[in-house]
Amino acid sequence: KAKYRPNLGDSIAVNGACLSVTKLYEGGFEVELSRESRTHIAIENLKDKVHIEPALRYGDRIDGHLMQGHIDFIGTLEKIQKDENGVDFYISLPKEAMKFMAEKGSIAVDGVSLTINEILKNGIRLTIIPITFKETLF
Repeated sequence: KAKYRPNLGDSIAVNGACLSVTKLYEGGFEVELSRESRTHIAIENLKDKVHIEPALRYGDRIDGHLMQGHIDFIGTLEKIQKDENGVDFYISLPKEAMKFMAEKGSIAVDGVSLTINEILKNGIRLTIIPITFKETLF
């Protein structure tokens, strides 16, 4: 089920993974997943919802980081720490992913573009500001 109404063949990001709409029906749509996609995206979460975002068109307003919908690595949320400035997520990453991490660089988590606040020995720390925490599925 989805509030967003794509057209058949549209590219659409579901939790950050770029997929193509293959079937439309009342109140929703279907996509087909390749074997690689099935092993690289996480559709289930605690809120039983997903982030859905249509593809950016030339001429559209750009707000935030540009993400391409390709999933290179999967991390594990190890710890959540709340304070007055937001919520810190401590995420462990595969060793081979660490060489691509840069402090103040961008990363997408379930399709949400975030800034890396700190590089840790085996992962990263992200700070999710209150408005992002409220308006996303975190």
